[in-house]
Amino acid sequence: MKQNKPIKVCYVYLQRLKKDNESFTTLVPLRSARMLQGIAEIHLIYTGNINEERLHRHGINCHCYEGILDPIPVLFYIGLMFFIRRIGIDENITIFQNVWRHYMLFPISIGAKMCDSKVIARISGVPIKKKKYKNHINQLKNNIGRFIEKISLWSSDFIITLSHSLKRVFMNRGICPEKMIVLSQGVDSQEFYPSDQVSKNFCNILYVGRLSRLKGLDDLLYAFKEISKEHIKSKLTIAGGANPKVEQKYFDKVCKMNLDGRVEFLGLVEHEKLVDLYKECGLLVLPSYSEGLPNVILEAMASGLPCVGTDVGEIPYLLADGRGIVVEPGNQRQLIKAISDILDRRINTKMMTKKALTYVIQNHSFKTLRKKYTKLFKNFWKGGL
Repeated sequence: MKQNKPIKVCYVYLQRLKKDNESFTTLVPLRSARMLQGIAEIHLIYTGNINEERLHRHGINCHCYEGILDPIPVLFYIGLMFFIRRIGIDENITIFQNVWRHYMLFPISIGAKMCDSKVIARISGVPIKKKKYKNHINQLKNNIGRFIEKISLWSSDFIITLSHSLKRVFMNRGICPEKMIVLSQGVDSQEFYPSDQVSKNFCNILYVGRLSRLKGLDDLLYAFKEISKEHIKSKLTIAGGANPKVEQKYFDKVCKMNLDGRVEFLGLVEHEKLVDLYKECGLLVLPSYSEGLPNVILEAMASGLPCVGTDVGEIPYLLADGRGIVVEPGNQRQLIKAISDILDRRINTKMMTKKALTYVIQNHSFKTLRKKYTKLFKNFWKGGL
């Protein structure tokens, strides 16, 4: 590969994007465009709906696949594969990388090979778990899914995992550790930073994520009901959405718990508004049962918020050494105590947030990650991956 060839990174969505998720689906390419500014030219392949105008304003080149949109997945992926090849040749793409669905990389891998481009697999979500089913068909589906996931990762030239816990999982599944590197999505420390504004409500507990039992929201609502008895000025702000049926379930639950007026549902919050939300609240709580590396915790730490999280995924590493409080998933008593300790100032939150801010800037800021990506891309210059 010639050294005068500019790096061009093309992100690929392997599923049809919905219009009501546009603010969420633009996050990865926008974050990458800011982080890789001056290092790489960003392209994006997608199907469905996305805010192209917003992406263009940030210098992202969008390519909409409008070919075979057949409901049969095989035909869709074949069409997408040849579209990837065409974009790779026309735009002289250096690297193709998935946004989600690391377990279905075949269209990218084959399409990239047909245009002499490299493939980086991006693992951001939870891997397909090995399960035992009584139903033979479900067991077969699980086995096939895990096999396809493994072959997909083998077919890539390099793998980026967002957390060390994810890397360990795939090492145990036979993926070569030298082929993997841990790089988080990063935090723009010029965008997320501590604020001393007067409007901050230190009794305002913030939750950011899907409305889901697996995110620990039921545990948080129970904990808040108990906490609100002692802290009459406390408030719970929930930023996140779900399908209308699930949303209504939680609205009804809050009413039955007599918490209406104390709990505020904001729905899906755009990235820009999250910046202000972190500045207005007093602490972040993420009581999930399963996580990779949650960016909401990184953003809250960078914004100077004390954080409470569960002992899953990368959370215990993020909040280690006094940078936050870690509780067992599903342990409501520990959750109540952790939140109460922060509200009652029984712990030194100034020291906690100071340690957290230093850690994020040194390990997860765009400036730090830009250096790591520059080193990674140099391997492509040398043809070493």
